[in-house]
Amino acid sequence: MHAHWNKFQLVPRDWTFESVNNINLPPHVLNPGDQHSLAGSSANLGISASDPNGQTLTFSQQGLPAGLAIDANSGMINGTLPTALGTHAVTVTATDTEGSSTDTLFNWFVSDDNDQDGVVTSIDNCVAIANARQIDTDGDSVGNSCDATPYGGCESIASADVPKTISSSGTPVVQSTLSTSLQGTVSNIDVTNLSGTHSYMGDLAFTLGNPALSSVQIFTEDCQGDDDFDLNLNDDADTAI
Repeated sequence: MHAHWNKFQLVPRDWTFESVNNINLPPHVLNPGDQHSLAGSSANLGISASDPNGQTLTFSQQGLPAGLAIDANSGMINGTLPTALGTHAVTVTATDTEGSSTDTLFNWFVSDDNDQDGVVTSIDNCVAIANARQIDTDGDSVGNSCDATPYGGCESIASADVPKTISSSGTPVVQSTLSTSLQGTVSNIDVTNLSGTHSYMGDLAFTLGNPALSSVQIFTEDCQGDDDFDLNLNDDADTAI
């Protein structure tokens, strides 16, 4: 005996659902960097943090200088710094509602202002000389105000108005000016790569001048039959000009 099926239908009666919970990610906390404050002054520092899951954060701390406190809800650090000088290793912790947390660490330097220029000693590049602008031209962490060589051992300045063209007619005067914003005492000058092309050096005279309007003749109508020139000068050279 054979059975014949014309239709076959499955009708589901039960369903099973599997719920996947979101993973709770830790908060993101922006490190504020090391703090430098004047002893006895007021402090106001905000800790910036966010939670990837949108949960509310609370803040706590360890190591703040005496007199400072953190607001558990906003992350703002306020208070008055102690008069005692010192360095404090600070840890601020942001914690979400499920207990996941992130720490950020930084130092808080409580310092004096030895030269009374408004810059605390811990970051002042001239601790004994007032220099509120903290200018340090040569980048050696010693401010110009107390740096014996504020512009470094040697500064090179290039001409911005060259090349020059020497006219072939008349008696032309061609001038090139070196300009600089550097200040201070100049102890030595080198003039290098004063070069050019010319078919008869006997036509030329060179003069070197300074802002005080004094000048010195480098040479005049020398090297009569020679072509071109390439001069390098030093004010300490053995041969005077």
